Amino acid sequence: MKKVFTFMMAAVMMMMAPSAMAQDVTTVFSENFDAFTEGSEESPATTDISSGYTNKLSSTLTGWSGRYVYEAGGMLKIGDGGNLQTARYDMKANGGIVKVSMRVRSLDDFGAMFAIALNYSDKVTDYVYDNEWHEVSYVVSGASTYSTTYIKVTASMAASGLLIDDLKVEQSAAFYPAPVAKQPTQADGTSFTARWATVSGSTGYYLDVYYRDNDGLPFYVVVNQFIQGSTTSTYKVTGLDPSQTYFFVVRATNGTATSANSNEIKVIKVVTQLDAPVALDATDVTEGGFTANWTEVEGADGYEISIAKVETLKEDQTVNVAHEDFAGITEGTIQQPGYPSLQEYLDNYTNEAGWYAYGHLYANGYLGLAPFSSNPATLTSPAKDLSASNGQFTVKAKMAATQYGQMIEGEVVTVNLYNGQEVVETKEVTLGKDFQEYTIEFTKGAEESYVEFSYPSTTNRVWIDEITISQDKKAGDKVVSLKGTYNARNFPFAYVYAYLNEETSYIYWVRAYVETVIGGEIGNLYSDASNEIEVKFNGFTGVNDLNVEKQAKALKFIENGQVVIMKDGIKYNAAGQTIR
Repeated sequence: MKKVFTFMMAAVMMMMAPSAMAQDVTTVFSENFDAFTEGSEESPATTDISSGYTNKLSSTLTGWSGRYVYEAGGMLKIGDGGNLQTARYDMKANGGIVKVSMRVRSLDDFGAMFAIALNYSDKVTDYVYDNEWHEVSYVVSGASTYSTTYIKVTASMAASGLLIDDLKVEQSAAFYPAPVAKQPTQADGTSFTARWATVSGSTGYYLDVYYRDNDGLPFYVVVNQFIQGSTTSTYKVTGLDPSQTYFFVVRATNGTATSANSNEIKVIKVVTQLDAPVALDATDVTEGGFTANWTEVEGADGYEISIAKVETLKEDQTVNVAHEDFAGITEGTIQQPGYPSLQEYLDNYTNEAGWYAYGHLYANGYLGLAPFSSNPATLTSPAKDLSASNGQFTVKAKMAATQYGQMIEGEVVTVNLYNGQEVVETKEVTLGKDFQEYTIEFTKGAEESYVEFSYPSTTNRVWIDEITISQDKKAGDKVVSLKGTYNARNFPFAYVYAYLNEETSYIYWVRAYVETVIGGEIGNLYSDASNEIEVKFNGFTGVNDLNVEKQAKALKFIENGQVVIMKDGIKYNAAGQTIR
């Protein structure tokens, strides 16, 4: 007998209108997978029952099929990249609208992604962000109105697999798909234009607008506003209080049934341009650091400051312009990697800021390239001045390739040299079996160059252990390395801990940012970068009776439970106000 669980909700369940209660609900099919008794929830069986001569899946459930499907003690596990496909059923009723319900659980702490398709058409993509059980339900249209329809559940970004149980499909005249609400493209504080995707067959939409009180409860300013028309997808809301943060949801109706609420949209002021700050000369410069300064920008929510270290060479030498061993990556293994965001800067894991990855994986001490689509996976180095030695420089990289966790050979990695936005040189590396170091020579380095590793296969994976970019440089040449980009919040200054001497100086530049809507999604809009300021140390400029360490620490500290910043002998709080 199956264990009874307390379920958490991974998606908003269909909430039926009063009229729905009186409507008959027909179950197309309901499957609890009790016949699949091998293995257990915590330790699923290891035989793929959707393949081979026995094919237990199709012999037990006639017409069902799949890929990477395993028994799990009265439920099923779908492996990463696998799917479970039902037999074909008659779903022609009610215009092909169905309600798909199931229980899902990721076997990894970081969750998994899954998708639901009707025949060949993807209808739902959703995530679970932990390894708890979730009960999910979706009302969708698209079942065939003239033939039969199957349901396909696909698992991805699920290293250890996705458990599935109690899969059910129902139909009712009361079921109607919810629209998808979108971010407004016009929002100025006192008004905004609500937007949503239309639902086929609808006769109109209901709009609710509200803000939340101190207890988080909604206070409605627009309730059940009816917007007539099957193709209408916008409505302008006016007379709002600019001091409040508003939200909206929308429901679709076909005159008989009304859908559940759409996704909730937080209304963010739409900003299309933000002035760049002006970087000012550094103050409080000592051997231990300096205060970077800049002008405030009207409308900015905060500032991002970038710091670069500049080292002037005393003699001719071969310099490692960049070196990365990915030791900062500690999660996952080559056999069971970690799945990060689709694309990201790797600053939290790398020795130097500016490494950027797309379509990548984590394994302890390694970065993997494993594209999820037709776009190649890439790893890009920080931008470097590689104009010395007539542009000649060397890249050394330790790499290997795997298929299903086993080492393979023959995979090809493309290494591109970019000068600015243009590819000026391309080299290909054919990998041998197991990790080996490969040397790639380039001849067209420039003042702003970066190296990109690119890998296209969606079935195999390439792992990078270590990368070194080196170049011969002469005495007097400067080597610049980005130390990082930091959020300065809403301060127009920031204290920077650094070690300055005759050979070492620093450069900083600043961008302002504001939260707004970008490409239909909430994100930060950044200004152009400010001018650059170079900071050199030419002797003490601070209080002479404090040593460097004490002086540096005195500039930013906690006092009486609050952040205190000392600037020119004056104390400021976190808001930049003078403390007396």
